[in-house]
Amino acid sequence: MDLVNVKAQRCSSLVVQCKDDGQYYQENLMVTSWLQGKADNTKRAYFRIVRDFFVYYSNKSIKDITAEDISFYIFKFCEALKDSTKKQIKDCLSSLFSYALKTAYIPFNPVATISRIKVPNKLFLKVPSQSQILKIVNSCESLRNKLVIKMLYFAGLRVSEVSNLKFKDIKKEPGGFSIHIIGKGNKARHFKLPYLDIFEELQELGESKSAKMWEIDQQLIALGEPEDNFHIFRSIRSPFNNLTTRQINYLVKKEALNARIITEVYPHLFRHAHGTHAIQNGAPISVVQSTLGHESIQTTSKYLHASGVESSGSYLIKV
Repeated sequence: MDLVNVKAQRCSSLVVQCKDDGQYYQENLMVTSWLQGKADNTKRAYFRIVRDFFVYYSNKSIKDITAEDISFYIFKFCEALKDSTKKQIKDCLSSLFSYALKTAYIPFNPVATISRIKVPNKLFLKVPSQSQILKIVNSCESLRNKLVIKMLYFAGLRVSEVSNLKFKDIKKEPGGFSIHIIGKGNKARHFKLPYLDIFEELQELGESKSAKMWEIDQQLIALGEPEDNFHIFRSIRSPFNNLTTRQINYLVKKEALNARIITEVYPHLFRHAHGTHAIQNGAPISVVQSTLGHESIQTTSKYLHASGVESSGSYLIKV
């Protein structure tokens, strides 16, 4: 079966397609349970990967899949795909089969025997410099847009976290302000930023409403909605909902173009820039991990390689 036929047979209502109805139900229920608690973007990506995998192996169940099946699928069927995509497929399947093993549905994880897929760390080629970020911030004419960029960079927030940020999530502290975030996988984190000026600008943004937005907000307050429960970054058009991740992505690209930044810029790059620049400036990796909300310090360690500002050659005696 080729990739075209796999795409043609995709069905959004099922994943595992084995013929046994009882097993079909049980395994699809397992996939649903496995996806629970994962971030929305991860959930969508993993669902597509597992669905396509079992479209290809439509006559097999989770119990029937072997290491050879997975290896063939990744390295032969998906041969034309980038190594980073192959790695994502392998990581996804490994997660699924690990879950099946943990629930005692299978006796071992068939992905465990498959070779590691190495993907070069090219992050340092993408991360914008501090001067580029400053240029983008300074070119923003809208206070809202400027603060979106600042929160992506200085707080290292994910685009979804910026979208969902509310006034109740920020609190003035001596010398700055604290932020409470419910992030990826509904995990909470709390940290302080030493930027009182940003806090004051956020408050100013909340007060600089249009007459129509103010009117709608007053109606909501009259109905019992606490004022600090309003989102910080909202559309300027009625009904003034919080900015979506897509709108923030568009906003960031537009402001980068306005600043005449010719390289590709998207919201998550500011988070990468936060980690890279913080480590360059001497921040302990554990602090960066905590601020960014990484579950594993291995994720944070990529910023060590991305910084690229020093080598061991600096410690050699010149001859």
